[in-house]
Amino acid sequence: MTRAGDVRAMIGDTIAAYGRLDCAFNNAGIAPSRSTPQARRPRMVRRILRPVIAVNLKGVWLCMKEELPQMQKQGGGAIVKTASIAGLIGLVTSSAYVVASTA
Repeated sequence: MTRAGDVRAMIGDTIAAYGRLDCAFNNAGIAPSRSTPQARRPRMVRRILRPVIAVNLKGVWLCMKEELPQMQKQGGGAIVKTASIAGLIGLVTSSAYVVASTA
């Protein structure tokens, strides 16, 4: 779900199989291990941040970008996005996950 072409194909395959897209549940997410002591270092945060943002934030955005036009075209639908409590509170060793959870 981190590549636009893959997401587009997934939505296309769904529409080809079922004729419409009535609902979508955007529930993918990854989290780095909280037990990694280096997670507090800026270099480690950058290394961890890229894949977490790619899946947890960009991936959901890419899905919605493809889901919404189809739902508008067919006159409706429902999208559910699961959020994390991490979007409301800080987690000391999971800053990348917290950033992606606030959106």
